[in-house]
Amino acid sequence: MLAKWWWRDRTELEAKWRKVVQNCNAMPVTRRGGGVWSTICNIEKDLGNIGINLLTLMCPKADGTGWEWHLDSTRKYTVSSLRKLIDAVSLPSDGRKTDWIRWLPNKANILLWRVRINRLATRDNLARRGVAMPSNVCPMCLSSTENLDHVMANCSTSKVVGAYMTSWVDWWPVRETTVEGFWSSLNAIGGDNITKEVRKVIGTAFFWNIWIHRNNTAFNSCVKKEIEIFRNTQFLAFEWIRCRSKSGNLLTCLSKWQSSQHHQIAEKGNQVTCLICPSDSLVTTITPLISVDRS
Repeated sequence: MLAKWWWRDRTELEAKWRKVVQNCNAMPVTRRGGGVWSTICNIEKDLGNIGINLLTLMCPKADGTGWEWHLDSTRKYTVSSLRKLIDAVSLPSDGRKTDWIRWLPNKANILLWRVRINRLATRDNLARRGVAMPSNVCPMCLSSTENLDHVMANCSTSKVVGAYMTSWVDWWPVRETTVEGFWSSLNAIGGDNITKEVRKVIGTAFFWNIWIHRNNTAFNSCVKKEIEIFRNTQFLAFEWIRCRSKSGNLLTCLSKWQSSQHHQIAEKGNQVTCLICPSDSLVTTITPLISVDRS
């Protein structure tokens, strides 16, 4: 938006608003000192620092009556066209598809996205951005340098919670030592789309609770036992599926969800039923706990 006013300043030389701004400041717009206009006039330099030359994006019209903007088919300046260029230059892109899971709230999907591109405020990321840190040691284990893979996969706290997860679901990728390896292994497991969706919800609930625990430990000195983090992960996955599914109250029993060992998915017509098999399934019938309308 600031660049829009830079553009107008450069292309609307006879506009009344420009003359008013000049008179109010008793100097040309492009030479103004402090304030908002100083920021607007410096936008060319600021964008140049990330490799965007605004002057190369504009050229005089063939009839000499004004200027054209290269980034838009209308040849007129648009905020969205420059925004896309800034994103393309400044945001990382490694070609991976972004997962947007319908059973997760937006804030959980955003956390998952930030985890997958390593954009959480871990201490190594903060140090790379020039933020002064009293220590680069993981606040949970106090023994290793903190980075994303350590927090989510290699920290002693994460490993213990992962061991609990393995005792709950038999597909948990407990041997993975990187976030990307963890997520790739989770997606590589067989099953239909609904089965994979349930697994992604549980995996995201794990990331969420580990990160919440990390922040509570770092900033509030609030340390929870690993079994509590594990129970919170179970409960959060339960609530996300129960509340976000279109079919309403899908999960009928939290205690059965928590005590189940294997998650299986069965389809019946337009309904998708998630069956939770208790560990003593040899003597207990399979109990349907989730009924999801896919239409």
